[in-house]
Amino acid sequence: MNEIPILVAIIGGIASAAAALIAFIGNLLSNRGQHQRLREQIRFDVYLRAAEAVVKLQWLLMSVANIDIPDGKLTEGYQNEMGAIGKIQLVGSTETIRTVSVLMTTYAAAFLDVSLKRSALQLLKKELDHSNEMAEVIQKSMTEHAPGANLWGLHRDAVQKKFFDDRLGLLQKCSAHAAGLMEPVCDAVIAVRNEVNFPLEVEQYIRISKQAAETSRKNIELHLQGIRDVVAEAIMRSEEGMG
Repeated sequence: MNEIPILVAIIGGIASAAAALIAFIGNLLSNRGQHQRLREQIRFDVYLRAAEAVVKLQWLLMSVANIDIPDGKLTEGYQNEMGAIGKIQLVGSTETIRTVSVLMTTYAAAFLDVSLKRSALQLLKKELDHSNEMAEVIQKSMTEHAPGANLWGLHRDAVQKKFFDDRLGLLQKCSAHAAGLMEPVCDAVIAVRNEVNFPLEVEQYIRISKQAAETSRKNIELHLQGIRDVVAEAIMRSEEGMG
């Protein structure tokens, strides 16, 4: 009979240990589940921010042609958005990292190309400002028919025409680079959506993207042609006035 209390105690101890083990396993599984959900949330946040960055980078590329925007603002925007896209390399699969790397490399080359042309345009703008100042000073200090009175005016007109031509050329190049990003952007979007299991009709998506890019290209070309027409008309009137 003395063995019964001992047996009851042993059974009670085993039951307590089993309960503790079950609680431990439950907590472990719960922690693993929370950790997995946290990882998925981080991946989703990274992808969502990267998608926003892609759109901003395309706008930033077109903004390079506007030399009134400070260089520092463009550089800061470039670094922030490229950094957001680069974070995909921490959470993405090998295929996603590959497509994103292609996109980043393509964009970096495009941004460098148009940035160099932007710098040349900024120098030309300084020359144009100087020509305007000199032409104004000379016109005030010399009579209309004095020798050399119109030399700075003619120089200013030539620099102004080159400035407008180069500015339109830069805008056109920015547009061409933006269109060239269409394919790597599509590849990156498709890879990311596959990772987050968002359904996508790939062929339809590519077709819509191509149509949007073509529409944008045509609109920009019409805008550029309108500017060319206005400039040509202004030059013609100026020449008629001089005649």
